[in-house]
Amino acid sequence: MRKVGIGILAALAATALLFGQSAGGKPAPQPRRAITCNWPVGPFDSARTVLRRFGRQARMEDIGIGEGETERGVVLFPNDPRRRIEVLFWGSTRHGPQSVNFAGARAPWTAAGIRLGDSLASVSRRNGRAINMQMFDADYGGAVHSFNGGRLESVMGDCEPMITFSPTHGTGYSNSLSGDGAIESDHPDMAKARAYVSVLGVHFPPPTDQ
Repeated sequence: MRKVGIGILAALAATALLFGQSAGGKPAPQPRRAITCNWPVGPFDSARTVLRRFGRQARMEDIGIGEGETERGVVLFPNDPRRRIEVLFWGSTRHGPQSVNFAGARAPWTAAGIRLGDSLASVSRRNGRAINMQMFDADYGGAVHSFNGGRLESVMGDCEPMITFSPTHGTGYSNSLSGDGAIESDHPDMAKARAYVSVLGVHFPPPTDQ
């Protein structure tokens, strides 16, 4: 009877783990993969609180912000290029996060259900409307300006997805997609670029006291 009882308990435990629960009925802990408005940073975080919370997995660095400029911010998992996350803050006091972003084909993170490598077409469908973005081949090329009131504008709550698209190399897309201006994702020539998510993260509004 003792051996039968142990066997039953082991089977129940295995079944519970299969369905994401511990043997005690509580949800089994899942590894974090989704970047949200509350992880790895929340709207009330500062550089100091993030450094304290992550300890040796965080450090201050100069982070590139485009046009050859850098800004001081916090890098999470700095010794693991695959998991590297860059966090910028509002103002010189660095109270209140401005953005959280990551890049690299092997990065495990997601934001609003979007992954690096997802196509512009699939993200536009998720949004439910065309996306307004920077033209390619310029500073901040492919960066999203607006979700035009689509679902992605409010799906996350206190922050919104921050996305940069890149054209697939060698597609020979039209010059109509290149320049310093903005363009809509439903432009007739956009399909030729086979654009995909190359940088992903979230963006926070400035604190009310800024």
